[in-house]
Amino acid sequence: MSQDRHPRRRAIERALAGAQTRLPELPYEHMLAARLMAQAHKHAQRLSNAVLKAHDLNYVSYSVLMVLYGAGGAGISARELSDATGEKPTNLTRVCDELCARKLLSRAPDAEDRRRVMLRLTRSGEKLAERVQPEIWNVVARLYGDFSTAELRQLQGLLGKLLRAGEAASPR
Repeated sequence: MSQDRHPRRRAIERALAGAQTRLPELPYEHMLAARLMAQAHKHAQRLSNAVLKAHDLNYVSYSVLMVLYGAGGAGISARELSDATGEKPTNLTRVCDELCARKLLSRAPDAEDRRRVMLRLTRSGEKLAERVQPEIWNVVARLYGDFSTAELRQLQGLLGKLLRAGEAASPR
């Protein structure tokens, strides 16, 4: 077990060690990495959602805003939005409906293919994204501030490798 003194990590390690005594083939290191990543992700979302709640947003609606903000005025399709956020289309439809009702984004047929709907932020959506972003930067700085640039690049590479493995393992 790790020398890490964090109580949540110790609890995860104890649970996995107990399971491994009953299931000796349990891939302990893989399972530990998966559980630690899941816990870190939950913690980051919890911190982000605490900030976003003041703006009547959650992490998914914030992600939609930021993807659309990054697209500028060009807009993007629902499929591109799904790819960029990792959210399922049905959930994105609900989130986009809510953001449309708040007049933060608009939907319009694509000029080149009218069957395709393009999503764009309204000026109100852009202003909200600009207002929220510095608050989220503070959360990110608290989470990743102790990492060196080299460590962040290593983490990015490892997470990219994990994403590729997940995509390769996903049913088509």
